[in-house]
Amino acid sequence: MSYVNLLFSSLLSVLTVCLSCFWPGSLQALPPTQPQIAFVTSRDGDFEIYAINTDGTHPRNLTNHPSDDTHPAWSRDGRHIVFTAVRNGNSDIYVMDANGQHQRNLTRHPAVEFYPTWSPDSQQIAFVSYRNRNNDIYVMNADGGQVRNLTNHPSADTQPAWSPDGQKIAFVSNRDGDSEIYVMDADGQNQWNLTRHPGWDAEPTWSPDSQKIAFQSSRNGNHEIWVMDIGRRQIRNLSRHPAWDADPNWSWDGQQIVFESNRDGVFRIYVMDADGKYPHKVTRHPMGGRIGVWFDPTMARTYAVMPIRQYRTQWGHMKAGKTVHGRSYP
Repeated sequence: MSYVNLLFSSLLSVLTVCLSCFWPGSLQALPPTQPQIAFVTSRDGDFEIYAINTDGTHPRNLTNHPSDDTHPAWSRDGRHIVFTAVRNGNSDIYVMDANGQHQRNLTRHPAVEFYPTWSPDSQQIAFVSYRNRNNDIYVMNADGGQVRNLTNHPSADTQPAWSPDGQKIAFVSNRDGDSEIYVMDADGQNQWNLTRHPGWDAEPTWSPDSQKIAFQSSRNGNHEIWVMDIGRRQIRNLSRHPAWDADPNWSWDGQQIVFESNRDGVFRIYVMDADGKYPHKVTRHPMGGRIGVWFDPTMARTYAVMPIRQYRTQWGHMKAGKTVHGRSYP
């Protein structure tokens, strides 16, 4: 072996050790090989995060911990899942490998913290924290460092959702007297009310092209899944069912939406086409399932080789108008 090769091999070994210390298990973490839906269920006696194939087969417990685990979100490459965990008597933001291994606390703060979501490059995590005696949207590095407040508003701000182009963060706020969906720049600037409706609007999720937001709304007197075309300001009801439909999340190709519904008496995970057609049940366990989030390894590989600047979209000129955490689970 030449001196150069020996030196390179030694440096690579040192780098591997350092990265393993920085994020245990990250080098060994592998994404799923087929599309998955992560979701929350209490089928084992407490709230756990499961993963299941999109056809409803092969459910498996990822967190497998006696404390409650909720609000899963996949990293873009599918190697990690960030989630909310109530362990050691407090709600914190945790991260684990996609197979449930190497679970660790990122926030380690005495305040209640919940509802995490990844930036599209998986370098940052937005989440909700009560550390200033108010629910605000915060962002931190993927290792838990450099925490900063984005919304910094006296009203309650929750449920952040990062746009796939990395430019915007949607969130829910009651600053106008009712639950509305707001949008801001990823650095917290230019916060504005998107929905502007007296109905209850919440749980925003972006389409893969960052042009639409699906969300839950009670604007017609029932909780339904709606979608808004942001540029055209067009809105329509997708689910149109008398049951309670909530927590939408787009498939990574934009063709389907996973959501939760109690249309058979228990909240379960359903999937429908992006136009609202052909809804079908994914989870069939008696204890149901909630908060389904999609991962597709094919799309993950596409995003991995495509720089963010190549799939950013134009927002155009739009004028802005001048306890979620306490929800019950099945």
